[in-house]
Amino acid sequence: IKTEKDNLSRLAHQVRMYDQCFAERVLATTPRHLAGADQLLPETWSLIVLDPITHEIVELQRLPQPQEQDLATERLILEELHVEELNALLHNLGVTRTHTMNNDQRRALLNTHYDVATLRGLALRTLATRENARVTATRLGTT
Repeated sequence: IKTEKDNLSRLAHQVRMYDQCFAERVLATTPRHLAGADQLLPETWSLIVLDPITHEIVELQRLPQPQEQDLATERLILEELHVEELNALLHNLGVTRTHTMNNDQRRALLNTHYDVATLRGLALRTLATRENARVTATRLGTT
């Protein structure tokens, strides 16, 4: 949701993250951000226009284009983990020399030890146990 008081500065990062977490993605925004949002959003996203004052839905601007694969089941959210969180996951595997690695190397090493479902679960549990951070998730179904 991007209201009149918001800006689109974080939208590109949020799109990458949400593409990895959710099977269906929708941006609800006011007319002020419509042109910019339309340029930044992939075709796999829906776009809803909100009234700038009441935030009621005014119109459905676009429906997502079908895609061959569901990004939410094909990608991981490891990108959202901090260095110390990635290191903790590696330490659980017995890998202790992580100080010289960059995050891409850490994620690649985790990918060699775990399957997609396990890594996804580890990443979600790690995010859920972060201190001083708000993480809200709703389970819509099981696969």
